[in-house]
Amino acid sequence: MSGRLKYGYANARAKALKTELLDKSILEEMLKAEKAGDVLGVLERTLYGQEMSSFYPDFRGADLAEVVIGKNFAQAARKVINITPTDKKETIITILEKWDLHNLKTIMLAKFLNQEKVAPFIVPAGILNMADLDVLMEKRDVDGVLSALEGTRYGLAVSGGLDEYRQKKTLQPIFNAMDSWHYGNLVKNIKIEFEDERHLLNYFRETIDAKNIINIMRSKLAEIPGISQYMIPGGNIRAEGLEELIGAKDVEQIAGKVKWLFELGEALEEFRKDNSLSHFEEEMENITTEKAIRKMRTSVLSLSSVFSFLLMKEEEMKNIRKIIRGKEYNLPEEEIRKMLQVTE
Repeated sequence: MSGRLKYGYANARAKALKTELLDKSILEEMLKAEKAGDVLGVLERTLYGQEMSSFYPDFRGADLAEVVIGKNFAQAARKVINITPTDKKETIITILEKWDLHNLKTIMLAKFLNQEKVAPFIVPAGILNMADLDVLMEKRDVDGVLSALEGTRYGLAVSGGLDEYRQKKTLQPIFNAMDSWHYGNLVKNIKIEFEDERHLLNYFRETIDAKNIINIMRSKLAEIPGISQYMIPGGNIRAEGLEELIGAKDVEQIAGKVKWLFELGEALEEFRKDNSLSHFEEEMENITTEKAIRKMRTSVLSLSSVFSFLLMKEEEMKNIRKIIRGKEYNLPEEEIRKMLQVTE
């Protein structure tokens, strides 16, 4: 029991942080708002309102909400690092590197597509702070960003995809290499101290499965050979299972073969309408996150109890984003509601 006692303070603080999450009635009020500006008005009456004035008028409308929720999540991540027992801080920091990868991908994609608007979509919750990210955002092109990463841990993360990127002029090899580097390291470095921390490891194993599945689907749609080299180790689907998926006839057959892990019937119906893999990506993410929150939020005196807050906070961030972007594009309330993930 002495090992668990170190989580006493962290568990109490995590519970307190969970009380600051938006009540479902606030989400309902945002859903019923007529336009994006009205959603901002609702947010202004919550804890997010404390930060909104500092970003206005540089950002307005949905972009203002994006910036505020991203910075708010980053602040929450710092709190989690601070309350985590010393011998587990490195694990939490490694988990949060996910957001460095998110930011690097966002910046590189913007450079690749010659898009100027990047800042609203940055979530500085990883190792790279805003000063680091500002330097990268100022780079002229993707190669400038890659050059700036040389000699850093993220230079190593992208290295596995550089040759193919330069040959084919597509970012996907770099993104695949980054995911393989991050999640491969993460699963190897998570140490199970208590039984309920297996929920944490299972969450990342399923996340790896989802990334492998979507990459195989993507390679099938675009007829890209050699996807085996980008499979991330450590998931529930072993090497022979991945090879079987790679050998599948098409996306529909892949979806059928992974029913034991993910029920993707609804995503498949939507895919048939528009041929977009985003439906599968979102459905697998929702399934994995909901299952993890349900199992981990009841954990006490373990790293799972701390991490469950981060998952719930991320769920909140995504829901706010979906609502305000939905209002910006004049989507009906019910259509936006279907996109939300609200774990009971």
